[in-house]
Amino acid sequence: MTPSFSVSKIKSMVAIVNRSAARLGEHVLKLAEEGTPWEAKLYCGAFALDVVTGTGFSIDVDSVKNLNEPFTRHGRSLFIYKWGVQLLAILVHSCPILMCHFYRLFGIAFFKSDDMKFFDRNIKQMIDQRKEDKEKRNDILQNLMEAESDVVLQGGSGKLTSEELVAQGIMLFIAGYETASSTLQFLLYELATHKEVMEKIIAEIDDVIGDQEPTYDLCQNLNYIEATINETLRMYPPLSVIHRECSKPTRLFDLDLPAKTAIIVPVYNLQRDPEYWKNPDEFNPDRFLAGSTSFEAYNPFTFMPFGHGPRLCIGMKLGMMKMKLAVVHIFKRIIITKATPEILHINDFSSILQPSVPITIHCAPREHQKLVK
Repeated sequence: MTPSFSVSKIKSMVAIVNRSAARLGEHVLKLAEEGTPWEAKLYCGAFALDVVTGTGFSIDVDSVKNLNEPFTRHGRSLFIYKWGVQLLAILVHSCPILMCHFYRLFGIAFFKSDDMKFFDRNIKQMIDQRKEDKEKRNDILQNLMEAESDVVLQGGSGKLTSEELVAQGIMLFIAGYETASSTLQFLLYELATHKEVMEKIIAEIDDVIGDQEPTYDLCQNLNYIEATINETLRMYPPLSVIHRECSKPTRLFDLDLPAKTAIIVPVYNLQRDPEYWKNPDEFNPDRFLAGSTSFEAYNPFTFMPFGHGPRLCIGMKLGMMKMKLAVVHIFKRIIITKATPEILHINDFSSILQPSVPITIHCAPREHQKLVK
């Protein structure tokens, strides 16, 4: 799948991401004008799903406006877990071999059957329709289909099977939704209590973007926004832990790890550890801003919200651009005045980092508010 996320491919997706981000910005502006608070994860998640359906499958569902559209509803439902499934996740991630036994004996899986059947059915229909019409589109599904038709994958060993093609399509929804929606909700929350950061973000948008349509190249100059996103990812990594398995016997310091040993990397703890980060519980984007007095040269293995090494998330660049464009289109239109709850508690009973109660954003139109200088 790596060629699907090259710089040239991402540049070709900017128009779709801009369309979705502009819809999000216009919708929250309308809510601001009405004085209506809004749930951060709900609308940021709808934006993320809109981008996934557009860039991945050339489908325009306008999820922000149509919160109950089937793709939007099932995509959101994928991440609504019952406590029993959360407990299962903890147990299985500690011992991956248990997964197949739990599924076979009890029919228990991480994702709900109805949601998985919906995506499986619809992705198969899209693939069959394209094959029948011999229609080619400029999206990620098309790249996967070309891989299926015997185009050798970069660093791979051949073509994708039909089952793998559908599975990768489903993974697009899973991966494309959670990172962006989760990070954006926490970013908006932090800006509510760090108005000086919000002011710097707005100043950078006005200086770099102005009245222009944001492009990939312009986004590369949004250094402070990128630092703010990175600081949000440090404090609130979408996955609090990363799970891996030894592919061969390995010696780690004085430990001998047999093949198939389950490894748990405590990402959240590493990124909040005072041994590696100065004032780790303080929200300070300047620590990621080169040239700043607060800039920290960190060990890359203490900051890995997208993973690390050969299993690094291949959608990282697209994800970063998606979040930058969302921030641009939101703060071209509104400012945040308040976020609730006042004290944020994280749900500890899940490897996917989420607040214990939904984050609600209160905002006002930018032109009606004078920023404090």
